[in-house]
Amino acid sequence: EFELTVANDDFDGCSLSTAGNDIAIEVTSPAGTTTQLLTGRQALNVGADATCSEYILEDTRFLANAFYGEDVGGTWTIRLVDTNGEDLIADGRALGGAAEDTFANNSTPTRLEAVSVRAFGH
Repeated sequence: EFELTVANDDFDGCSLSTAGNDIAIEVTSPAGTTTQLLTGRQALNVGADATCSEYILEDTRFLANAFYGEDVGGTWTIRLVDTNGEDLIADGRALGGAAEDTFANNSTPTRLEAVSVRAFGH
């Protein structure tokens, strides 16, 4: 189980920024196995607490079975990937906007502010 807090200064949950929509999260185990916990284009357009928040994810839990049978000891790597370098034209009506709102490409890097890893097994 991975619990992550991810933020971006351009993403306040109220403005139309691509920071949440563009993010992908990859995890690599000490044995070298890599899996994606989150792919881009997940439509994470509202702050984690449903208000104007810089947190794209806040204490959000992900499960992965890609590491089954591996030793959990060692260094784990978590990589945040910005999957888009452009503005995004999208239907903003779900967020109270217009049908063809433009989500501005984030200009600041997304930050991994907190992470915890919990392994289940014997």
